[in-house]
Amino acid sequence: GVSMRGAGGHHIGEVGHMVVRPGGRRCYCGSYGCWETEVGERALCRALGLDEDSPMGTIVAELRTVTAGGDEALARLDEFAEWLALGLGNVVNLLCPQLVVLGDLFTALPPVLVERVERVVRQRSLVSRAVGGTRVVTSSLGSDAKLLGAAELAFETVLADW
Repeated sequence: GVSMRGAGGHHIGEVGHMVVRPGGRRCYCGSYGCWETEVGERALCRALGLDEDSPMGTIVAELRTVTAGGDEALARLDEFAEWLALGLGNVVNLLCPQLVVLGDLFTALPPVLVERVERVVRQRSLVSRAVGGTRVVTSSLGSDAKLLGAAELAFETVLADW
């Protein structure tokens, strides 16, 4: 893969810092309401009523409770799902994928919430409708997906030198 850079040497494609909620929480980048700030791990903790520094195991356990709790429990994640869907819709319009695979902690999201996010992305995105409806799924690799991606990058560099 080629690393692309824009003006001033900044990486292109910082989708985590597109603003999805003007006037939202302050992001470490200095802006407010960045997608990363509204749907990152800390945002998920806030939505679940957990301490922002909760370990992943605690977050996953709480997500399982929400999944088993039905509509009332799921309502705790309504706002989180709204920002996730809004950001994904923007990414789909920009990159035109037929499939979006959510990894890491998102793999523990309640399936009904992921289905709702997919529905919203399909409704709001012209590009999604043009490609026959972008699918939004969770990775079966869970949090291991990051490690596999990092290993793939490392081997890509080695193989490129052969």
